[in-house]
Amino acid sequence: MKTRRLWLIAVGIVSLSFGVVAAQETPPVVSAALQGQMDQIESTTSTIRGLDSTDPIERDFPTRADLREYVNTVLDEEMNPELAARLLLFYAAFDLLPPDADLRELYETLLNAQIAGFYDIDTRIMNVVLFSGDTPGDQLPVMEQIIYSHEYVHALQDMHFGLETLGLTSEQSINEPDRTMALQALIEGDATQVMNQYAIVATQDNPMAVFSILGSALQSGGLFLPQGTPPVIANELMYPYLAGAEFVAALYGRGGWAAVDGAYVDLPQSTEQILHPDRYFAGDEPIAVTLRPDDTDYTAALGEGWSLVWDRTMGEFYLREYLDTQLAGRSARMAAEGWGGDRYLIFHNEETGGLAWVVRFVWDTPEDAAEFAEAFAEFGNTRFEAEKTELSDDCWTSDAEALCIVDEGENGHLLAFAPSQAAAQALMVAQQ
Repeated sequence: MKTRRLWLIAVGIVSLSFGVVAAQETPPVVSAALQGQMDQIESTTSTIRGLDSTDPIERDFPTRADLREYVNTVLDEEMNPELAARLLLFYAAFDLLPPDADLRELYETLLNAQIAGFYDIDTRIMNVVLFSGDTPGDQLPVMEQIIYSHEYVHALQDMHFGLETLGLTSEQSINEPDRTMALQALIEGDATQVMNQYAIVATQDNPMAVFSILGSALQSGGLFLPQGTPPVIANELMYPYLAGAEFVAALYGRGGWAAVDGAYVDLPQSTEQILHPDRYFAGDEPIAVTLRPDDTDYTAALGEGWSLVWDRTMGEFYLREYLDTQLAGRSARMAAEGWGGDRYLIFHNEETGGLAWVVRFVWDTPEDAAEFAEAFAEFGNTRFEAEKTELSDDCWTSDAEALCIVDEGENGHLLAFAPSQAAAQALMVAQQ
């Protein structure tokens, strides 16, 4: 599978890494003044980051029409209907999106609205996207300068650390979403920290330029996500930049850019490490958790017509997103903070559209396990709009679904969701 076409972050696409954009019939004329300005941006960015350029890069100015065409082409190639349907099952299983959501349309709308320049590591071309029309002048406006600096950091990262060697393939993104999100947070957080420092340099002699930046962003829609963007998709998009920048700031605070460079050797392994840098520094790696993906066991639990569609790790980021569907933001964050490791299986009945899942969580401490159990009791009561069923204190039920939790001891919990309480409990019994 080709790398760097799309980064399928977790189960969705939140960052593009393009192949070759279709060439314009008449390439724009780039003046010597503009070339000189871009050279200066690269030099300043290199100085801020403490990494020298080892290879020249080319520059291109694709139009918005070029980008729209290319986004559609890449989505057609890498997000076929079968994959889109499978990805949606994850979101729907954990109440993050409705089961009839159109992922392709969501991503197409989001990406077309948010692309603001990109560096292509396959061709080593810096693609400069202008907010103010498609024809470059003699100077990049301040907003485009700052974006250029951000993207040039990716070029420097590629030169020094080999981004393709980090394992950011579409296949890994789908099968190891938590680790992939950690890697992207390092990469984007690094570039965001440099971009922020470059922005200070770019505006220090002209503070009024800040208003130019805001004006460009408002005009392009860059300050806002498209109307109707679901919270989980918005959070996937922003996480690598915001949480990543905080993670890189923590690295920088401990040892400057050398410490950031070191993270490309000792890579972060989980969103937990990104969200809590102290755990990265302490070497707190995810705990390996296993489940039994035995089809016979699950046929006995669920009946005929069910198939296993996912077997992978959720991670702290998506646990927080799931809890946030029913709990206040701070409560969801606190309940997820003790995450130590997990594994989940999702099953789908194509004929009925039914979904079922089982997940095993391991917590860092007994206190973390107790905090999660207390928060999840509130979660279940809120989701089912009732107290626990009298039949079993371990389950919540409705006419069409059931959610169960079992304390496994040693800082662990087993959770299951299915169309009936009997099926949910059978899923858990199959794991014991």
